[in-house]
This record gives sequence, C-alpha cells and structure tokens, in this order.
Amino acid sequence: MFISIIITNYNGLNYLENCFDSILNQNLSNFEIIFADDCSTDKSVDFIKKKYPKVKISSLKKNSGLSVNSNQARKLCKGDLLFFMNNDTYFKKNFFNDVLSHFKEEIDAICVKQYEYDPISQNDTSNSFLDYDDLGSGVDCFGYVCLAKLSKFIFYSDAHIMIRKDFFDKIGGFDNNFLLYGEDVDLFFRFHIAGGKLFSTKKIYFNHDTSCTIGYDAIFQSSSKRRELVERQSLNMMLTYYSPIITFFLLIIRVPLNFFEMLFLIFFNNPKSIFKIYFGAYIWNIKKIPAILKKRSFVKKIRKISDFQLLKMTYIGYRKLGVFLERKKIPRIN
Repeated sequence: MFISIIITNYNGLNYLENCFDSILNQNLSNFEIIFADDCSTDKSVDFIKKKYPKVKISSLKKNSGLSVNSNQARKLCKGDLLFFMNNDTYFKKNFFNDVLSHFKEEIDAICVKQYEYDPISQNDTSNSFLDYDDLGSGVDCFGYVCLAKLSKFIFYSDAHIMIRKDFFDKIGGFDNNFLLYGEDVDLFFRFHIAGGKLFSTKKIYFNHDTSCTIGYDAIFQSSSKRRELVERQSLNMMLTYYSPIITFFLLIIRVPLNFFEMLFLIFFNNPKSIFKIYFGAYIWNIKKIPAILKKRSFVKKIRKISDFQLLKMTYIGYRKLGVFLERKKIPRIN
C-alpha cells in the first residue's frame, strides 16, 4: 500500500526537524510526504524547501484553520492511505510498518496510542497522554469529548488519523466550517454513521506534545477562544447528526445546562469572555443553519446506522459536569 503522510503546520518550525527525521528514518518505501502549511509566519516553508526538497508542499495564502489546510493538502495525495498528523509529533523506527501490518482489507481507519513528547528518548513510555491508560477519546451525546472507555467507541484519535483515501472522500473529508478543535471528532461521526471499520491498538505508539494548542496548558486552564470553538462545534455536531426529534430532546437538556454553566463560570472568570463563549457558539450555529441543513442531507445519503445505534456509541451524559464533580476544581479561562 502507498501511504500519503500529511503533516499539518502553523508556525511549528521548532518541531519540524525532529518530526521529519523520525519519518525519513523509517524502514518505509511506498510513501510520500505532503507538508500542509497554514500560512505560517516563522519561515517553516522555507526551512522545508531547503532541508527536505523532495517533500510536496501545500501552502495556504491566509490562515484558514486545520480543516481547510488538511483538505487542500489531500488534493496532492496519490496514496491509497492518508495519514494526517500534527507537526509536534515524532515516531520510533518501524512505526509505519507496524501500523500497515494491521491495515487489513476490511479496515477503514486505525487509531494507535500516544505518549508525551520527549525528544531525548523515543523509547520512553513512562508518561502517557492525559487520558492515561485509555486509547483515543469518545464523545458524550452532546458532542463533548470524553474518555473512550465511557462511550465505548473512539471518535477522536488526536494528532493523527490514518484512513483509506476512498473512505475519507466518501464521507466528505473535513468540514471547512470547523477552524480548530472538533474537526476530527466531526469526521469520525460521519465515519461511524457510514459504517466505517476502525482498528485500534495500544501496542503501537507515537509521541505528541499535548501542550501545543492555543491557550491550553492544563486540564482546567484554557483560552476563551478555545472554549468558544469547542462549544460551537460540539453544538454543530449535535445539530447535524441526530434526527429532529432527538436533536430537540438533546437541545432542551443542553440549553439549560449551558445557561447554568455560564452563570456559574461568570463568578470565577471574566464575565465578558464567558458571555462571548456561550452566546457566540449559539449565534455562530444560527448563522450556519443553511450549511447544517446541507450537511444533514449529505449525511442522510451515507447513513448506515440509526440514531439509536449512534447514541449507543456515545456517553449518555454531560461529561463536563462529571469532570467538575470528579476534580472539584473551577476551570480558569483566560
């Protein structure tokens, strides 16, 4: 199988050499690398052109977000398999061959384990990713990310997606309306709805710098921009993938929960930012109603499972409330 490795980048110059060298040191022959740059200002593209001249480059003229960047790079891919990966990752030797050995005819995508970024030792697995012994992440019925062991199904593989190109195209690729955070969850909603077969394993792993996100450095600290993106895109998924009846039922639960959550957070954070997060998320989705209706029509065409089957794949609950009760800490939003 020929694999197209797509490395998405935005001002990630400091990570690129370690990332690229870990790929080029693989015992892999049938592959190509596409460097997908989202209008970086740190000379990332110049660095790649000079140090790795054989790499294909997809370069956006304006910063458009991870979905647009990934979809644009897909147009250059010749492989049977697509491997979308973050720039802040690196791999031990034989990683790709180990993954490909599990890519049987009936498998449409693969999810593997990830560990913290430690460029000193690529064999150090002592510090696992934030979900500890879990593999990938699931979602609750409202579209919020949770541990996969709660939802029983993986909707979010974080920093990597290996998927058959024909299946990726079949489910419509990434949604260009999603700037960042949730674009992969949204893709996996359609993946499962279309009957995709996912293989996951903890025996294969890579390393990822989990702190390399906008304004996020701990479970209970985040930026208002990140929170707004999470709120609006989780709501968008909820409005897109369920029948009108179930969507209405979920809305009459979610709206009051969001309202009381907003009032609670106002006392511990900047009120202006909190209002913007929640009202901004609902206003954004109201403006996107034509796009949501169009997407619902597309999903109807590829659907192979029912609403209730989809709900069974999610965690039936409001995971954010569960996290608060477990941690007994107030999220700080900058």
